[in-house]
Amino acid sequence: MPDGYRAHLDGLRTVAVYLVVAFHAGVGSLANGFIGVDVFFVLSGYLVTLVLVRDVTSNGSIRFARFYARRFRRLLPAAALALLGSALVYAWVASPRQIGTAAGAFRASFLYVANWHFISQATDYFAADTAESPVLHFWSLAVEEQFYLLWPLTLAGLVWLGGRSGAIRWGLVRWSAACLGLASLAWAWSLSTSDPTRAYYGTDARVYQMLAGVFVALTPTLVSRARRLDRLMPLAALGALVGILVLATPLVPMRPVARGVAVAICTATLLVALERRGGWVTHGLSRRTMVELGRISYGTYLWHWPVIILLTKTFEIGPIQTVLVAGGVSTGLAAGSALLVEVPVRTSAFLDRAPRLICVSALAASVVAALVVVPKVADPSRGQRPKASPATSSATSSGGPADDVALTRVPADFDETAEYDKAVGRVICFMGELCPVVEGSKGHMVLIGDSNARMFEFVFAEIAEAHDLTFTFGWSPGCAWQRSYESGVTPENKDTCLDFKDEFYERRLAELQPDLVVLISVKEARFLDDFEFQDIPLNREYMRTTRESIDRFVATGAKALVIEPIPRASRGYDPLACLALHEFQESCRFEVPDGPHWYESHLRGLAESVPELHVVDLDHDICLRLPSCDSMVGDQVIFRDSAHITRDAASTLRLKLDEAVMATGAFAD
Repeated sequence: MPDGYRAHLDGLRTVAVYLVVAFHAGVGSLANGFIGVDVFFVLSGYLVTLVLVRDVTSNGSIRFARFYARRFRRLLPAAALALLGSALVYAWVASPRQIGTAAGAFRASFLYVANWHFISQATDYFAADTAESPVLHFWSLAVEEQFYLLWPLTLAGLVWLGGRSGAIRWGLVRWSAACLGLASLAWAWSLSTSDPTRAYYGTDARVYQMLAGVFVALTPTLVSRARRLDRLMPLAALGALVGILVLATPLVPMRPVARGVAVAICTATLLVALERRGGWVTHGLSRRTMVELGRISYGTYLWHWPVIILLTKTFEIGPIQTVLVAGGVSTGLAAGSALLVEVPVRTSAFLDRAPRLICVSALAASVVAALVVVPKVADPSRGQRPKASPATSSATSSGGPADDVALTRVPADFDETAEYDKAVGRVICFMGELCPVVEGSKGHMVLIGDSNARMFEFVFAEIAEAHDLTFTFGWSPGCAWQRSYESGVTPENKDTCLDFKDEFYERRLAELQPDLVVLISVKEARFLDDFEFQDIPLNREYMRTTRESIDRFVATGAKALVIEPIPRASRGYDPLACLALHEFQESCRFEVPDGPHWYESHLRGLAESVPELHVVDLDHDICLRLPSCDSMVGDQVIFRDSAHITRDAASTLRLKLDEAVMATGAFAD
């Protein structure tokens, strides 16, 4: 491989980082923009290996202290600044429970094990706390840092085993990397069905992408042989880049591991093509703006997610506005961080002379920050400030109290953590499973859906017991009940979702022979800004899969009862945190659109043409002041988070749901 700086790779970093920003901002057309992280992984393996190989070739061995010191100088200052800045701001805007939950994630981020922390925490079926952690994005940085720690040691061991013969040495290294990569991929594929969270966040399940970059770096003949195809290289570069961009959209339905493999192949192909003659792709990625943005892409990545969290907690803002504001602010913060902190530390001649001291100091600083500084900054008691009243603070959402409204105080003994824990209730069926709950003799009712179905499971169990029905329940987080509809499910949960629906629709539906299938899914975040029907592929897919799924149920002789998605607050709104921070319940009132959403109108129209389909609307029962929704009424908390009601609130809907079940005519009175 040629030595020297490659400007086009900084341009590729720009593409990757803003794909991630768009994904986290909730831009529907880039619903798979998380693949930007996959691109970074391949790039990291490629570039780090070039550095290490150059060291071995020039000096006969890897200068470990020098390598690790440079990694610390490159990564730690910006990361520490982002972590401390995020912790300070988060401690000001978050509630005590949120701060306490986030503290462990901040510690894990300083200790380079954030990915394993989030794996251990991925047990809450709503996944709200994990999804809104201000350092969630540090999981990928932890994976890279663990790779930076282990790969130089592995490479040095393989070089030693290879002896003095260059051909044997590098052949052993190259094919060992290939075998390790294939083993990692096989492990990731296996985990995707048994433990999808581990498959997504685990270093062992992700290292194949970095090893793909390693293989390209260790195989210079890939580039030299491509010389014969120089005329095709611009086309190959264009195809690979377009492939990455298409994979970032919902246009190609794939499981996350399969998508990760496709991205790794596209990125590796792009690296080879760009090293030869990438044509206008090379020129485009090498333009000054692309290069400058790529140089600060690390800082942009560090800051973008805390900025999005702050934006969505503070304002009602749509995905496009979010990506523009968050992209601009995080880029500005990254530029400032680079100018004032990163570049001075990275280019210091003095620090170049003390690599061992840098390594020891950096490790000590990380440990002190994790064990001493974080507990001080991310202290839950910081969230226990005097409660704000409507007279002194703006309401969380546009539904805040007017001056002439009689105000109701939040109970003095309101315990946010206790309410949070109480709202979850018992775990009858783990995610991705289909479980028998009640045995009866007068018919069979099945409930499937996402976490909103989990929210109502105990209510339907009580209905089944009251009418002597058999009741079976199954759910998967973020997983719409429609057979082949995938939008809205997070990448770490997609495999569980697809496997669950494959199992239910292709095997268990025929086995169970239900008389009634009850269906419910959460209102997708993208629908908050999409009240009127837009003729786009994703909406057409929603309508098509809805009809096809209903037809599947009807074909088995079952009737279907669809519970329309319940009202949902704007992204980032946390009703329990709001109640913990405000004096009056009315400060935590939020607005939702008045009237049916386009897909609710579609469901109702479908019910008119399909006699076996029934639809129930709970909006007015949950939000008594619709279009205003109260987070708390009297002593009862209604909303657990922006998209779920509490167990107590769900209990109050039993009578209406009982009537809806019996009104389908699926069961004899």
